[in-house]
Amino acid sequence: MQRLVKANILIIGQSGVGKSSIINSIFRTEIAAIGKGVPVTQGLTKYTRDDLPIVIYDTAGITFDPEQEKKFIQQLKKLIGKNSSKKDGIHVVWYVVDCATTRFSNFETRLCSKVLDKVPNLFLLNKSDLSSTSDIEKMKTVIQSMNLSKCQGIFNTVATEGKIIHNIKLNVDSCSSCKGNNISIRKKVDRWSCEDCKATGSIIMENGLKEVVSTSFGVLPDVVKDSFASAQQLMAQFKDFKSREIIQTNFTDNALVKSPKIPSNNPLLMKAVAEILIKLALVWTFKECGMLNDIILENQQQSQWILTLYEYLTQVPDSQYVAVALTVLWNYCLRKYHLAVNDQSQNPLGDAFGDFKGPMLTKIVSLIEKEGLDILQH
Repeated sequence: MQRLVKANILIIGQSGVGKSSIINSIFRTEIAAIGKGVPVTQGLTKYTRDDLPIVIYDTAGITFDPEQEKKFIQQLKKLIGKNSSKKDGIHVVWYVVDCATTRFSNFETRLCSKVLDKVPNLFLLNKSDLSSTSDIEKMKTVIQSMNLSKCQGIFNTVATEGKIIHNIKLNVDSCSSCKGNNISIRKKVDRWSCEDCKATGSIIMENGLKEVVSTSFGVLPDVVKDSFASAQQLMAQFKDFKSREIIQTNFTDNALVKSPKIPSNNPLLMKAVAEILIKLALVWTFKECGMLNDIILENQQQSQWILTLYEYLTQVPDSQYVAVALTVLWNYCLRKYHLAVNDQSQNPLGDAFGDFKGPMLTKIVSLIEKEGLDILQH
């Protein structure tokens, strides 16, 4: 089973500008939780974790004397100088500025001009809700005056959890469960609740970060797009696109999955389906699929997962679409799980996988027989 090639992100900025909040908002994990930091050079730390398909390079602080400055810039140029279209180089740079309290130093200007000409970069004017319009425009003018050819844009961002700030659009304008707009906001506990279906979720303010995610995805090399789409938790549409691609490709090209002549209990068919389920689980960052992954890596044909697959694949024995229907049902439940986790549901597994049953599988088989994989658009 081929693993995802990790996306390498360099995040630059002074201490206190909100880099950790941005990481937490986009990837739903604290930067320290990404893994044990490994010093790369003075002022630069690498964070990585086996089960997260990204690597974060973080500048802990960028104030140096002239000699340290020279070494730091040389190290960054060496790191960025690796082929950014391959797996080893830096694939995108996020330069974070707190335009409410800081100004670009001469060192930062030199850093940008000497380092950011080799790799796509985005400038994030964080805490923009606390900055005046004139301060924001002044900072944009400074950045634009550097004429950085690889700059992909300047974004006003707010990445703050657990506070209600006026004039900031919350990420809650409708219920994630019933889609109704009868929403109550409970400021003291930072939660919202739906008056119609009683669903609840957390209040997380995200202003400008979806644009950062979308722009970053657009400039990343193809070899790491899947990793970034999987790791980011803000935009389900990237995950939707990739999961549909996986299902459609296997439905079109995988003879094992679509052939009516292969018995449902064929070991090769079950392994092929298991591989698709793992790919979908990676897209939706479903870490509970570890046992399923072991089946593929260790070729354990008699595991409980294989027995479970056998049960599902034989529930609709007269249809050639049962295998692909199982992948559609699995993807449907993974998507529900992703949304439930982001809404901080108390029982995301129960909420998401309650439909992972024979009757729903039969229903999906019937829909595929009538509409084909157009049902993935619904």
